[in-house]
Amino acid sequence: MVIGLEERIIPHVQGQNTIGYRLKAEEPKLIVAMMRGSEPMARGVYQNFPLTMFAFAKYPHELATRDVVDMESILLVDSVINTGKSMIDFVEHIRAMNSKAKILLVAGVVQAGAIELEVDGISEGGSLRRKLGWHGDVGIVALRVSENKYTGAKGTDTGNRLFNTTHWH
Repeated sequence: MVIGLEERIIPHVQGQNTIGYRLKAEEPKLIVAMMRGSEPMARGVYQNFPLTMFAFAKYPHELATRDVVDMESILLVDSVINTGKSMIDFVEHIRAMNSKAKILLVAGVVQAGAIELEVDGISEGGSLRRKLGWHGDVGIVALRVSENKYTGAKGTDTGNRLFNTTHWH
């Protein structure tokens, strides 16, 4: 299980109690919106886990020790993961402060090259999955894996497209 569930006794509509489920240890969790294009997705995750802490960070150093040190789980939310370099930077920064937290990378789109372990039998070496393997309990959840290798920049950046601020100069 990526985050974990726990059983809880809840009232049934017919008057008796029954077993329900909720996130395991929901309170000591942190959701980090990787600015700025990830904010809508991160807010959606937060709406489903309202007892979690919510933070914004564009760069790893913006996450303070006080925000990370006691967390059992940390969700790094980004709209697009291209190479995974920024995610690796965040994971390494978090691990320097908290070596035990489960870290979950949540993305709308992940470029296939970032998560492939091999291409035609040849090791990629730079794979996000390979690098994350050195950092303990880290997982990835994506809505879609992209094969087209398009990386938006400046005017076509995901954040610009999400917030309707694209410029085609």
